[in-house]
Amino acid sequence: MKNKKINLTLLLNERGWYHTLIEYIYAVDILYKNTTSDKISAPLLYLVRHSIEIGLKSTILYLCEKSELNSMCTEGKLHGHKLPRLYNCFNQHWQNIIKKYDFKNQGKTVKDIINDTDKYNKELKELIDFFDQYDQESTLFRYGNKKPIEIEQKYSFLENEYSGTVALIDVDKFIEKYKDSMLIFKYLEDALSDFFEYYEDEKILKEIQ
Repeated sequence: MKNKKINLTLLLNERGWYHTLIEYIYAVDILYKNTTSDKISAPLLYLVRHSIEIGLKSTILYLCEKSELNSMCTEGKLHGHKLPRLYNCFNQHWQNIIKKYDFKNQGKTVKDIINDTDKYNKELKELIDFFDQYDQESTLFRYGNKKPIEIEQKYSFLENEYSGTVALIDVDKFIEKYKDSMLIFKYLEDALSDFFEYYEDEKILKEIQ
């Protein structure tokens, strides 16, 4: 660590979910590139899961402003750690925005946003299904597990050895899927901002004509 000091004042007073998300993504990248998976397996999986949770919550709050649905539109309503609940809310807002602003009949740029989001959404959904199956409450990779769990070989990043008795995560595939899914949270707001700026300008012009 080059800088040996942490700005606690900034950390406690001016950090929103998005900024925290970027730091978690950065932390995952550092662990992935600089150590072996057997030494940091639980922290790595926890960071991946938690950044998905933060990404969903941050993006939901942004989409709420545009979709005008009341579903989980305040930080107070976004409590808890269950990813499917957050994912369903995210999709409700996103699909409502697509319908409300007639995205499918907009220009190529907006259609590209839809296609890219749909593409990365599939990667995100697989990770959410995985974590929901094995770590619903976000506790297993934080605290460990003392009970045996039967593992299903149904995820694209899982492999098995010893006649299927040992399940392995292919870390390269897992992280690639994670990085793709994070693109939704990192770039969707920026990608939509130009459209909504244009939309508001057009709306004002119509009102004054």
